Amino acid sequence: METSRSKKLQKLWIKGILIIFHVWLIYMLLLINVIAPHLPTTKTTTTYREIHVELATDNIIFQKLLNFLSENSTILVALVGPQFYDFWKTNYNGNLTHSEYEAKLTQQYAELKKHASNFVIHIHISFPWGIHYYSYSLQYAMIQKETLWFRSIGFDTRELITGWFSFDSNTEKAARDLGLNLHQRQTGTVIHDYEL
Repeated sequence: METSRSKKLQKLWIKGILIIFHVWLIYMLLLINVIAPHLPTTKTTTTYREIHVELATDNIIFQKLLNFLSENSTILVALVGPQFYDFWKTNYNGNLTHSEYEAKLTQQYAELKKHASNFVIHIHISFPWGIHYYSYSLQYAMIQKETLWFRSIGFDTRELITGWFSFDSNTEKAARDLGLNLHQRQTGTVIHDYEL
């Protein structure tokens, strides 16, 4: 008799726990689906000071970039030029010829000018560990070629940002000799177009 009574109590105890669990589950579902969407939120935003544009040839990313610039029109916009082609083709599976790539950049950058005004040249000379292999004359020629291309499409910028912020004294001298200010990275304030 004692055993059947303890079994009944055990069953009641289990039913009670199940009822409490179901009530808790219903409460949580209500909280998540009904109440939470109406609660005030604290939105955390990061204020970026510069955006590096490396995939302007991708129409979806480019549209995201335009949307981003509509809310951040004063941001520093670092643009790659045709010298980025080999890196783009290898690392981003680019499928355009060099001349198609250059034409697409020209077209997209003309549109960008309608949405922002603070542009700088963004050139990838070398990964940080290889910059010392690039002589002054080679860096000068690379930077000059890119600068002339940007001027030919209507960007008369006097600022330069190197890829991976990789530069050395040759880069600094070449930039200075070409009348460009070598822009230094401001930690934690950079975003790329493909991160939007």
